[in-house]
Amino acid sequence: MITTIPLLISFVILNFQQVDDTKIGQVSRPFAEITSTELIDFFLNQFLIPESDVTKLEIIDVTTNGFGPDDIVVTHPSQRAYIVEEPSEAALQVMRDWSLEDYRVDSDNIDPDQFDPSITGMTDNAAQNAMIADILRTLNRNYAQLPIRLRLERDENGFTFEMWDFDQDALQFTPGPPPVPDSVLTYDLLYMSQSDTVLIADQNLYDIIYLSKMVEDTVYLPENLPSSRSVETDP
Repeated sequence: MITTIPLLISFVILNFQQVDDTKIGQVSRPFAEITSTELIDFFLNQFLIPESDVTKLEIIDVTTNGFGPDDIVVTHPSQRAYIVEEPSEAALQVMRDWSLEDYRVDSDNIDPDQFDPSITGMTDNAAQNAMIADILRTLNRNYAQLPIRLRLERDENGFTFEMWDFDQDALQFTPGPPPVPDSVLTYDLLYMSQSDTVLIADQNLYDIIYLSKMVEDTVYLPENLPSSRSVETDP
C-alpha cells in the first residue's frame, strides 16, 4: 500500500500535464506608490492593516476601473498583499485624485508612415508618434507574425526590454535601411564647365597682311668678250 501511493501520485500529475492548456502571460496595471510616512499611517489605519515599520505602500488598481474597492495593497519591506474590500469615504477621497499620466494609442495595424511626423507633417505629439513609427517598422522587418507583446522600461539605472506571447520561429533578422546624414534630401552633383578665350579690345582691331616682293635681275654677257686682263692700250 505504501509503495502504490507514489505511483498513483505520479500518474495523476502526468495526466494533468497532458491536458493542461494553461497560457502564461502578464498584464499591466496602474499602481500608486506611497512613501510619505504620514500617508502610509493613514492608509494602514483606513485599511485595518496590522503592520508596523512599513516604508512603502503599493496600491494596485487590479480591475482598472479607478482606485477604490477590490484594489490590492502591497506593504514593504514585508511584501504582504491585502485586498481593499470596502474603503472608507476618507480613503476614497484621497484615491480619487490619483491618475496615471501616460500616452496611449489604440490603432489598427496601419502603415507606420502614418505615425511618422516627418511624413505626415503633424506636430501634435510628434516625438511620441515618431517612436511608435520606428517600433512598428522594426517589428514589420523582423517579425511578420501575430500576436506579439512588448515591454520597455528605462530609468537612471538602465533599462528592461521584454517580449512574450510570440512565435520564436517567426523571428527573422532583417537589416534596416542605411542611415542618412540628415533629414534633408540630398543629391549627387555633377558640375560641367566649358571655357573659351574671348578678347574684347577698347578699339577696332584689324587683321594685318604682310606683302613681300622679291626682284631678281639677270645680266647676259655676249660670248668671246675679252676680259679686262687681255686688253692692251697704247702709251
